[in-house]
Amino acid sequence: MEPSKKFKVVDKKEIETYLDSLSDPNAQLEKMNKFKFLSLHSGTFIYKKGGKKTNRVGRTYDQTIIQPAAITDIGIIENSIYDHVAKQLIEQYGEEHILKLLIKEVREQHKYLVHKATDSVVRHEAFLLHMRRIFECTNWISYHEFNTKLRKEIK
Repeated sequence: MEPSKKFKVVDKKEIETYLDSLSDPNAQLEKMNKFKFLSLHSGTFIYKKGGKKTNRVGRTYDQTIIQPAAITDIGIIENSIYDHVAKQLIEQYGEEHILKLLIKEVREQHKYLVHKATDSVVRHEAFLLHMRRIFECTNWISYHEFNTKLRKEIK
């Protein structure tokens, strides 16, 4: 990724079109490309114009809606759309069991925090880790423990 690259906000249809265009004769390579293009570079926020609001005094103003988003190789994707597309991709390749284990792992990490994470936050973090294919990275601190659980579940 070039530092000067400008990202645009993309919608669900654009993402699906882009992922469909990544067809490769080698199925494993195609799978890795799709997950790679959805892996997170960083988080950001999308500012959208909302409707008109009236305050107590009677003045009207434009409401601004701020939504969390993910910056990926494809572009900037709202978190809700990102989660939906990631879930579809995981289901397409039959990796739901890995996602369930990642959700347990993230929940386990969050139990030590003062502020408890909501289920949607835990699921979103699990999707981010899954798209990064963290469970295939030998440098991950939980690599051996996680893959031992994963192998037991597959048997």
